[in-house]
Amino acid sequence: MYVNGDIGDFTGTFGTVSNTLGDMGGIAAGMAGTGGASTNDLLNGSIVDVHATRIATILAGQVTSTTVTAANAPSLISNVTAHVIGADLNGNGVWDFVNDPNSPTLGFDLSSADQIIDGLVLGLKGRVNLGVTPLALITVPA
Repeated sequence: MYVNGDIGDFTGTFGTVSNTLGDMGGIAAGMAGTGGASTNDLLNGSIVDVHATRIATILAGQVTSTTVTAANAPSLISNVTAHVIGADLNGNGVWDFVNDPNSPTLGFDLSSADQIIDGLVLGLKGRVNLGVTPLALITVPA
């Protein structure tokens, strides 16, 4: 797929649930399982051969800023190119999130309620092939 422009809203709030609520959107592969809870991430959809000017975020399923888990990794991300991958809402060149105050982990943790602010790429380790370094790439075991 070739898009002469952006995929996602580079000014929106992180999420893929609804663009009418001002969600960032981006590319969201299908998520396996009833209700979207996958225990086998290889059952999630793939994102292949996508070319755009900018892509706000890449993952699987419908998420909000606090509901992203390892189960939201697409089974494959391959041959995806853009000038920019990952919406940087405040333009500081750093991937921003708010650390969950109840989490003992400093730094981003998929198993906590950390709040994502900027766009990211979530993929399976060894199964991500991008044409540019994204603002944030988070990989989880396949």
